[in-house]
Amino acid sequence: MLRGPTPTPTSLRALRGRSGVTLIEALITTVLFSLVMSGVYVFYTTMQGTLSRGEMKTDLQQSARIGLNRMVREIRMLGYDPESAIATLIRDNPSMNLGPRPLLDAAIRAASPDCFSFVTYYNDNSSPPAVLRTIQVTYTLGPRPALPKLPTLQRQQDAWDATSRTFTLSSTQPQAESVNLLSFMYYDQSNGILSPSGGLTYKCPPGSSYQPSSQLDYSQIRAVRRVAITLQTQGSPFRAAAEFYTLTGDVYLRNR
Repeated sequence: MLRGPTPTPTSLRALRGRSGVTLIEALITTVLFSLVMSGVYVFYTTMQGTLSRGEMKTDLQQSARIGLNRMVREIRMLGYDPESAIATLIRDNPSMNLGPRPLLDAAIRAASPDCFSFVTYYNDNSSPPAVLRTIQVTYTLGPRPALPKLPTLQRQQDAWDATSRTFTLSSTQPQAESVNLLSFMYYDQSNGILSPSGGLTYKCPPGSSYQPSSQLDYSQIRAVRRVAITLQTQGSPFRAAAEFYTLTGDVYLRNR
């Protein structure tokens, strides 16, 4: 059996003279290390939260901007009717309370604080040559989902059917996600606010299942010259306060 060298009295005294780490020193080292790591973790989580909020706010801004820009562009062309659908609707509905400019007055199909429906057009490129088509466009919020989710801005497009002499549902598309607020405000030519009244029975759009609680009546619709839009999106990053982004648009109606 191999054995190591036997310790001499001199080597034993040398070992006993070395200083070791006491319990107090070990505890202090552990505390200092914990403080440093806590600081690193707080810094990391703060930067991660800032980055997440920045990305989320960018998404909110982009979503709201795309939705609002399309609304403004289409509302500005309200009343452009290449297939003469409005004239047909007027002939078929002589009871409509129209003013001296019936073709323009009837271009607004329904108007409430949270729903706006109107006649405009689109360029149909489905088969050459391209053809201008009359459509009915409605902007409103979609069904409210279970919390914490928020509804989407919905654009409903109804195509004009000359055979049935009515608008029929063509498509419904989301335009902006996580919408906290959609608001329409209507002004007359003197910039007076047209206040919607309750108890009206028509839908938005006509023929749909949605009936707003307050709406403009036909005499008020005739007076609309400007539409102000407010669109607000909301996001809630993990373990952070909700972020909001609000855009507004102001549209003077064409030829009114």
